[in-house]
Amino acid sequence: MVEKLCRAILGVLLPPLAMFLERGCGGDFWINLILTILLWFPGVFHFFHVMGVECVKNILCLLIPPVGVFLDRGCAVEFWLSLILTILLWVPGMIYSYYLLM
Repeated sequence: MVEKLCRAILGVLLPPLAMFLERGCGGDFWINLILTILLWFPGVFHFFHVMGVECVKNILCLLIPPVGVFLDRGCAVEFWLSLILTILLWVPGMIYSYYLLM
């Protein structure tokens, strides 16, 4: 559980480092590094796509975190927690949403 949370935090804040720790210095790392240098969002999207999060949920967790959680878990406690975290600060809501979907 702690490993999954650390992976979600690194995947949002430093996608190339998270990719390096997961896959080493291969092609995925270099693609992620280039995408992160161009814009931060594509690097985050690429990391979680490689980690197996579905495309639509990945985009929603990046842009509107509570909606991604709602599609995965319904209107459960996780949705409301994601909503509160996103309202307070967007990045914690995004980290929590990716944590749930990984």
